[in-house]
Amino acid sequence: CGTFDVPEDRSVEGGRVIGLRVAVLPATGDSVPEADAVTFLAGGGVVPATRYLPFFATAVSRLRESRDIVLVDQRGTGESNALDCDLPEPHLFEDGAGGAEYQEAYVVALRACRDDTVARAEPGQYTTWNAADDLDAVRDWLGYDQLSLWGASYGTKVARVYMRRHPERARAAVLHGVVPIERSMWPDLFPAADSALTQLIAVCDADPACAGAYPDLEARFSDLVGRLEEAPVPLRAALAGSAGDTVTVLFDRRSLSGLVVGMLRSSRAARALPSLLYQLSNGDSRQIASMQRPGEPSPIPRGVYLSIACTEELPRLTETDLERAHRRTRLGAGEWIDKEIRDCGIWGSGKVPGGFWAPVASQAPVFLVTGSEDYVTPPEYAEWVAGHL
Repeated sequence: CGTFDVPEDRSVEGGRVIGLRVAVLPATGDSVPEADAVTFLAGGGVVPATRYLPFFATAVSRLRESRDIVLVDQRGTGESNALDCDLPEPHLFEDGAGGAEYQEAYVVALRACRDDTVARAEPGQYTTWNAADDLDAVRDWLGYDQLSLWGASYGTKVARVYMRRHPERARAAVLHGVVPIERSMWPDLFPAADSALTQLIAVCDADPACAGAYPDLEARFSDLVGRLEEAPVPLRAALAGSAGDTVTVLFDRRSLSGLVVGMLRSSRAARALPSLLYQLSNGDSRQIASMQRPGEPSPIPRGVYLSIACTEELPRLTETDLERAHRRTRLGAGEWIDKEIRDCGIWGSGKVPGGFWAPVASQAPVFLVTGSEDYVTPPEYAEWVAGHL
């Protein structure tokens, strides 16, 4: 483990320098390691890569026999000058996440975070292309001829930007859950999640055991949405990092939407949804309460997320995109994108280099992993991307 310094803005000579957290898991085989190292590019937009050290130390033993594994906390995350924000949590306010009191406090805190951040960082420099150039600087510093790239979700975007900016240094890539560069995925997220929920309910209805245990699930869910819209349910949940302490959390329609959207991202979690929704519809909220995590910090610093999203996603949204994003579904009608637009108005954005949103072409071998149950990064995204690789 160590720290490698890079320029925050490579166009400014003698400008601010930031340290990147770097970790190397050495190859375990008896022979000399291959000249290329494997580097994992995390998803989430973006989780620090060194968070996955325990996984890579034990789970990929065959891979480690012949190659080192390199993990770099992307600039703005982990120990690489993280753009963290101290933002209020809904449980601190009687009106919860959807209330005016909480929203006002959130905006005030985000403005303060922006002011604090610009004293130690230029938010517009914490972008995907700068992260790709950082990665190549780390490769050169460590002495590897090339990198083999393993990207997940947002990391698939970083991998392809690296392949475009440093084509001779990319030996091969695995793209797991492919995020497109040539179009925004934002307008499709909630309509696609709503469609995934419809498919899940249909699968349950077609299965005798599931249908027998959870009949009329569609009607139950619709009724639950209406009830929570009118009267949020107060839950007592354990406060993270404080043994034995509990706080009141308001579980409303927006909370239900977030729960469903999150669980649908995992096939394993999605299988538990029929049971969970049925419990809720019967007034049993004990399991939901145990799943709440008030006070638990997100592994994704809000500042770096906004630096990426406000620069690379929001500016290219068209009126048609926004209309699609605001289509009414059982899980919402564009409230989340309105919040992103508001937050970007506070945070600001950087300047996108020419050609950034063009499809990435490469001669390096690429393996794309996708699946029909993945509504966030569905197979059609991988098919678009594969056409240029």
